[in-house]
Parts: sequence; structure tokens; C-alpha cells
Amino acid sequence: MITAVIMAGGEGSRLRPLTCDLPKPMARLCGRPTIEYILDLLVQHQITKATITLGYLSHMITDYFADGHRGDIQLDYALEDRPLGTAGSVKNACPNPDDHLLIISGDALCDFDLSAAIQRHKESGAAATLVVKAVDDPREYGLVCADEKGAITGFVEKPSYYQAVSELANTGIYILSPAAVELIPKGKKFDFAKDLFPLMMARGMSLISMEDQGYWCDIGDLSSYHACQRDILEGRVRCTPVGRKDRSGNIFGGLRPRGHYTIIPPVYIGQGVHIGDNTVIEAGSVIDDRCRIGQSVRVSGSVLLEGCSVGYGASLTQSVVGTGAVIGERAMLFENSTLGSGARVGAGAQLAPGVKIWPGRDIAPHAQISGSVKQTISTRGWFDDDGIGDAGCARLSPETCARIGGAVGAVSEGPVGLACSDDPASQLYKTAISAGIQGAGQKVLDFGEGPRSLFNFAMHLTGAALGIYITGGKNICIQITAEAGLPVRRGVERNLEAILSRGESNMAERG
Repeated sequence: MITAVIMAGGEGSRLRPLTCDLPKPMARLCGRPTIEYILDLLVQHQITKATITLGYLSHMITDYFADGHRGDIQLDYALEDRPLGTAGSVKNACPNPDDHLLIISGDALCDFDLSAAIQRHKESGAAATLVVKAVDDPREYGLVCADEKGAITGFVEKPSYYQAVSELANTGIYILSPAAVELIPKGKKFDFAKDLFPLMMARGMSLISMEDQGYWCDIGDLSSYHACQRDILEGRVRCTPVGRKDRSGNIFGGLRPRGHYTIIPPVYIGQGVHIGDNTVIEAGSVIDDRCRIGQSVRVSGSVLLEGCSVGYGASLTQSVVGTGAVIGERAMLFENSTLGSGARVGAGAQLAPGVKIWPGRDIAPHAQISGSVKQTISTRGWFDDDGIGDAGCARLSPETCARIGGAVGAVSEGPVGLACSDDPASQLYKTAISAGIQGAGQKVLDFGEGPRSLFNFAMHLTGAALGIYITGGKNICIQITAEAGLPVRRGVERNLEAILSRGESNMAERG
């Protein structure tokens, strides 16, 4: 009997910010979580029982499959309380020591002939059968070396160009005999490629390869996440997305939205979607359930996940927009920019190519963002009545302080005075601010540590045009001052806010 084990415990760090609050197998492809396509494939090949290995955000998977079934397949779960490695997690999930196991990833889309692989495994009597796929660029994968009969002779892990002695990628789909599973120690970290397979070869156990010509895409990063959905739309993979396909190749998860808009096929449109007049949805775009797109919007090859909102005149190019994110009027998202769930981009803001905005973060109206944002850039601005602090734009960090120093250095017409109160936190932030000022090409007048009154006196004595004083304690506050420690004019604050919101390099700001 064959029992499936679906590997679904990884964090998917290369898919962030999409996976900051979502397990990778739950990332949606054309209206369905990736893991559902895997379950469909198992059912097609008469596999009726599967155990899912769980780790990162496990409750999101168990809640989704709350009844323990999906169609004709019965689901069990194996939760890891600590990392056990790829093989160790399978041992932890092993339901019956006498079963042959089919191991498959929950975050890779494929349409392989699993029945043929199982048949070859049975006929060969191998201890392990590995499904492999010939790939164009072997450097991106772990490779399997095999002889003309398919017997495995070795492994190469993500080789250089000159080390790529094979084009057969290890797809992570294995069929293991009970004898192979028995070699995996229980409760210990143990990997297939690094530990189990070399051990089996050292003991002379038979490992064979089964090359499949079908579709396989490891959704390892945002680029492959895009590519996989384009392949679904263009019919390169045999799978069943939600909905129906029209004559033009578009897929609709529900009724086609009403309105006077343009679709350039193929695209995916989910259920309950609203599309405003004069909007253009270009080929390769995925608009998931309950998205609302305003008038005169252009969506070009982008993925919008459930419940997104896009304002009038906005433009999205090859971007990914997380669940419930909001994009303001006339905002522009350029190639490969990504919003996490619940992120908000203000009206007229622009995200440069490759920018990533973490979940729940706010981008101010008209901001020009060229670097990824893990902290909030608040629509209230960076300054409050006391200066810049934790209650203002975000929780301060040394990185943020370096940016602040760079912005001050960029607008200052002379050396910048700098001092802080006598505590470790403010001294740390003072060092970061000093680095930012100097990085902008400006000189620092370091007044050391002491009370604000001494800083004011030093500012007056030196005639510095701008100064920064950091107050430590429970709530860090950064005060930017003019001559003699007086408050800066609001025009200077606005100039600084513009530089900070754009996220541009300080040297560029100085021209």
C-alpha cells in the first residue's frame, strides 16, 4: 500500500512578504492554495490517504481542511515541535512502518505521472525511487546523477556551471520502501539528500531515478510564483483552477464582472470581483476573489490576492498584492514590487522595481519608495510635537536612524551638530545617525553625551545650521534643531519627510 506524505512545514522565507503571515503551501495560485493542486494530483492517481507535515503557521492549514478530508482523500497531520529536517519530518509523520511512502512537496506545482513512478518502484524492487526532471539551468537545483538504466550513482547540490555533470533535477518527489524509512532516526534532524541517500548508497541499497517529462515548478521565490500562474493560464500544466474558461482563454471563478473594461487574455478573475470602467487587465494577471478595482486602472501581469482594493488611475506592473492590501488613486507599482497582506499604499505613491512592503505597513501619499519597507512609513508623517520618535513614523532602529542622519546631512548646508543623553540606547542611535550624516557627505560636530542645555550652548557656540539631539529612556526621541538649538522651520521638516518617504540614497539627494 502507498501512503502519501505532503511536506508543508517550511517557512518560505524567499517568498516574503507574501509568507510573513501565510504558510507557503497556502499561497494561492489562480484562486486555490497550492496544496490543493497537490491533493488533486494524488486523487487522480488513486491515493486516498495523506499525512501533512506541519510547522510554520500550522493552524492555517488545519483550519482550512477542518473536516480532515479534501474530496476523496483522507488527511492526517504531523506537527513538529522542533525542526527535524526533511527525512526526520517524514519519520515523524510515518503512519505505518510497513507502508511504502510517496513523499511530495506541498509548495511545488506539478502534473507528473505518479502512477508510472509507483509502478516502476514496485517492479524494480528499489529501496527508493526518485522522480527527476531535466531542467535548462542545472545550477538552480540539486542534481541526480544516474546511469543509462536509471540507477542513481551520486548527487550534486546546486553546482557551478563546470560542476553541472547532470541535467536531472531532484524534484523532492520520492517513493520509499519500509527499509529506507527504517534508517531514519526518530526525533532527530535528518535530511534526505545530505543524510539518508548517502547512507543508503554506502550500504549498497538500490536507489533509482524515474524521469518525468511533465510540468514541475518549485515555487521557491516571487519570480517562480508569477511564472507558475502564467503557466496555468497558458495551459502549460494539467490542473484544475477554480471556475470556467471562456473561448479567449480567460478563467472566471464566478460570474464575469459587469462594466466597460478591457481584458487582454489570458487572465484569471475570481468571484465577487468589481472592475471599474476604462480599466485594462492585461495578459498574465490574476484577480482573486472580492477584489475591487477602480476606474481607469491598468493591471499588467500582476497578481492581486483576495479582498484587494485599487483606486482610480493606479498602475500595477508585474506586481504581487497581498490579501486585503489597499492601493490609492494614481499610485504606481513597478516590476516585481510586492505588498504584504493589509499593506496600504497612499495616493500618488510610487514603488520602484523590486520593492517589498511588509504586511500592515503604510506608505504615505506621494512617497517614492526605492527600498523595501519592513517598518511603517506613516501617513501622519515622521514628525510629531517632540520630534521623531517611536510614537511617530515607526519603532526606531539603527537602520532608521542612519536614514534620518542621511536625510539631515542631505539638506544641511554645513556641518551638523550631534549629541545625546547619557544612556546606552541613545548612544547607539547617535552612532547610527552620525554614520548617516557622513554617508551623505556632510561633516559631524560631535558634542558627546550630556543634557539638552549643553547641546544648545554648543550649537550656539559653533554656529551649526542644523543639529540633532537624541533623548533616551523608555521612548527614544530624535529632535532636529536649527541654530542655537531652536526648532527647525516646518519647511525643513517637509523636506526631510520627502527624502525619508522616497527612501532614496542620501548621496543621490545631495546631487
